[in-house]
Formats: sequence, structure tokens, C-alpha cells
Amino acid sequence: MALDNGERCGGAGCCEVTSDSSEEELEEVRKLYTDKEYTQAIQAAETLLPHCSSPRLLSETHLLLAKCHRGQGDLKNAILSCNSSIHHQSTWKEPFLYRSACFQALHTAYQETCGDCPETIAKDREEADIIVDPNAAESTGLSEEGKAEEEERRAKLRLFRQDVSEPKSPRVVVNKIDEALRRAKEGQTIFVEPGVYQVSAGASKELSSFFLFGKNLRLVGASVKDCVLLYKRTEGRRPKVVDWKPS
Repeated sequence: MALDNGERCGGAGCCEVTSDSSEEELEEVRKLYTDKEYTQAIQAAETLLPHCSSPRLLSETHLLLAKCHRGQGDLKNAILSCNSSIHHQSTWKEPFLYRSACFQALHTAYQETCGDCPETIAKDREEADIIVDPNAAESTGLSEEGKAEEEERRAKLRLFRQDVSEPKSPRVVVNKIDEALRRAKEGQTIFVEPGVYQVSAGASKELSSFFLFGKNLRLVGASVKDCVLLYKRTEGRRPKVVDWKPS
């Protein structure tokens, strides 16, 4: 039997129906990717996705999206697009291979860079309720002048970000993670500056437990390679380096 309107046999007694126009649009996305017009290619691919009429087309489009995201240096979205490609056609090996390459590139980026762009790091620092800086002196809070400056800073921030809620307390700076955990209130964000921090599983004169119960907090590091946690298990034993996980 002849197949019309772009029908293609999918085997096992079923047929896969594709659209000629979708094939043409996919070819345009490929051309934009080849020309390194990544932003335009992403826009064209996202426009194409709702009109894809087969798992094969969906999978190919998502894989092209992954390649464009990687071309822009956005490895996280590249991995997510690979996942979508695999979801639509799990027997196709290319998205698996490309996802592995993206994971390797992300691992290398975490070892050699801060793990995020300077703008995002600065934004996370600006929105944090508590800053942990190993070079900072111990702080018991802000002066009246400091509180006024902090309120002005938060007011300016709210002009640009309507979703930022009113802080429960003025932002403070401490030099130990356990001190930040102790002071933090429910739902607050702690920003950790680059440095080496020692933590332990049990309380002592120098170190407090880094295990925390009863609070939902957000802990954000300024760098995945320069924020180092040294986990000290017992006295006299060499500390163990704990990998810092990005937010």
C-alpha cells in the first residue's frame, strides 16, 4: 500500500505519520544550528514542537534544542532537552550519548569555574538573608544605620522583583556556617562566600553539628570549586573534604 501525506512505516504493524512542513521546519532549525544562530534556532525549535506529529520528530527536535543550549553554554538546559528527546524515543542512542557528553562538560565546568555566571552569583548574594564570609568578623546584627541601609536595599530590590517577600530580619554576616544555620529562620536563604569551612557531626567547642532539623532553608554557594567543606569526624583525624553541591 502506498503511503501518502508523509506517512512512514514504523514497523511492527504500525505507521508513523509525519508532516512535510514539520520536516522542512526541522531542516531550517538544523541550518540555524549549523550557522551557530543558537538563539534563533531555539526559538524556531520551540515553535515547531507543538506541531510535531511523531515521536521521531519530537525526539530530533529536542536533541537539536540540546545542541543549541550547549552552544550557548547552557549545559543544564541541554541535559533537560536530552531527557525530553530520550522520553519521546528511548531506543535512539544519540541523545544518550549527547547527554553523557553534556554531563562530562558540566563536571569539568564545576571543577574549573564557579559553576554559574557572575550575574547570577551577584543576584543570589543580593537576595540572601544571611551571608557566610570566612574573613568577616563576628556580627551580632546591624546598627540602626545599618538597618536603614538594609531596608533601603530591600526596597530597591522589590522595585525590580515583585516576588521578593519582606525579610523577617535584617541581613547579617557571620564567618561560620553553623552560626548561620543557628540564626536562620524558616524559609530564609544563606549565601556562602568562597572559603574553607570545617564542620562536624557532633557539637564541640570549636565546631557544631552541620545537621539541622526543624527548618527549611536554602543554602547557596558562590562557587562549586572554591566553597570547601571539611568534615571533621573525630579529634586527631584528618578532615574529609565534602563536595559542594550547586543550587
